[in-house]
Amino acid sequence: MVLALYISLLDTPEEKDKVEALYREHQWLMMYVARQVLKNEAWAEDACHDAMIQLIEHIDRIDDVYSDDTKAFIYTVTKNCSISYLRKELRHPTEDIQEYLPVLKSPEDTMKQTHLLATLDKILTLPKELRDPLELNIFYGMSSKKIAKMLGITDSLVRKRIMQARMILRQEEEVFCHEN
Repeated sequence: MVLALYISLLDTPEEKDKVEALYREHQWLMMYVARQVLKNEAWAEDACHDAMIQLIEHIDRIDDVYSDDTKAFIYTVTKNCSISYLRKELRHPTEDIQEYLPVLKSPEDTMKQTHLLATLDKILTLPKELRDPLELNIFYGMSSKKIAKMLGITDSLVRKRIMQARMILRQEEEVFCHEN
């Protein structure tokens, strides 16, 4: 039923076939990425729906549904939609989000969580070309070689971008510490 909704948004039979193949081939990847970010099945489904709508809006950028480039594109769109969904829920919860947050046992735990959220906010402000390699490396433990293949750039460029992103984050941390 959901697939029929997505297909109804398209004009040409070629686009409809491409979206159907895209959905059938990559729906598992989209749900996996969304679950990893959101840790909530219902939120993950909503984020995947948002991601699918974005993919349909950019269907002309997808040449081969089965290519590694398409997989990387789907991964990035789904991850970004999931992060946006999480940020929206944290700002304006539609349900009680306390059950999804870790139990904080001490003031140190609260400080760690606050620092983690602040760091995530800083990472999200980085330019996309720096943010994506850093996130893939930190949050998914991917090597620079795997990231290079996924993003279609060289291994040395991935390492350079990760280093640049970390330098920017360190500089922002130093400014923050001097202000307080």
